Amino acid sequence: MFLNWRKSQARKAAQKRRLMAHRDGGNAAHALVANFPDEIWPAIGSVVSGYRAIGTEIDPSALLETFHCEQVRLALPRVVGRGQPLDFRAWAPGETLEKGQLGVEEPSQDAEKARPSLVLVPALAIDRRGHRLGYGAGYYDRTLAGLRKAGPVTAVGLCYDDQIVRSVPTGRHDVSVDWTVTEKTAYRAGQ
Repeated sequence: MFLNWRKSQARKAAQKRRLMAHRDGGNAAHALVANFPDEIWPAIGSVVSGYRAIGTEIDPSALLETFHCEQVRLALPRVVGRGQPLDFRAWAPGETLEKGQLGVEEPSQDAEKARPSLVLVPALAIDRRGHRLGYGAGYYDRTLAGLRKAGPVTAVGLCYDDQIVRSVPTGRHDVSVDWTVTEKTAYRAGQ
C-alpha cells in the first residue's frame, strides 16, 4: 500500500517535470537520434518497437524514421486488454494507424505480428539503475518480462533529461530498462 502511495506521489512530480521539459524541448526528438548509442544501434533487418508519443512524452518519431531509412523493421504496440502484455505489429512511417483501446494510435490488428529485439519505452521518470516509472498499468513491465523469457531483448527508456531522478520507487513486478536515452545523453543502467 505504501509503495502505491510513493509511486502516486512520484508520478505527480514526474508529470510536472516532464511538462516543463517538454515546453523547453525544442529539437529533443532529433537529439535522440544523435545521442542513441552505437553499441545498441539496431542491425539491418532487426525489429525495433517504438511508440506513438502522447501528451508531453518525448517523441521517438525521428529516431524511428532514421532506423527505417537504415532498413530496420519497425513495430508499434497494440493494447490487447487490461492486465495483458502488449502485442507488437509491423508498421512503417506513413502507414495508417487507428485509435486503440486507450486512445493511442496503433497499427491494425491485421498488421503482421512482430517480435522486437529492441524496445523503445516511454517513461515519466527513470533512475540511473534503469528503474522506470510509467503510468501504473504495468503494460511494459509485463511485456518486457515476457519478451525476456522468450529471448534477448534490449529495453531503452526514452525521456527528457530532466526526468532522470535519483530513485524510482519499485516493486517486485517492475521491470527495468537496459539503457536510457535523453535529448542530452545516453547511459547504460547501473552506470
